[in-house]
Amino acid sequence: MLRAPALEVTIHSSDVSMAGSKEAVARARAAVADRLTRTEAYLTASEEAQEIEDALRELHDPADPTGREEALATLAAIDERLKKLTVPYEEWEVLYRQRLQVERDLLRIGTIEPPHERSAVSRIVEKVADLIS
Repeated sequence: MLRAPALEVTIHSSDVSMAGSKEAVARARAAVADRLTRTEAYLTASEEAQEIEDALRELHDPADPTGREEALATLAAIDERLKKLTVPYEEWEVLYRQRLQVERDLLRIGTIEPPHERSAVSRIVEKVADLIS
């Protein structure tokens, strides 16, 4: 158990519980969620979801710096797998959050560049079209 004046954290074999002030718990939860993407722990249960976690982990922390085109291709392949993945919604949400965090980190270190901005309407139309195809 970890204790601070405004926060108490208990680490279980498959969970972390936090108790304390709303502000302290919110900050701790955000810090844990941000850092879990870069650990070896799986946050999903299904084999297919764990394969996607592995792909994200390799992209996030490559042994050799990943080139821009390879990183973009990997993210695109992961996006395609996420579109077709049949897992509980909670697992899908975890994977999507991890994917966004990896993209954010790649943008920060300059491995990839931000996409060209499109209007909100064109992005929504494209997403709906992808969903029904």
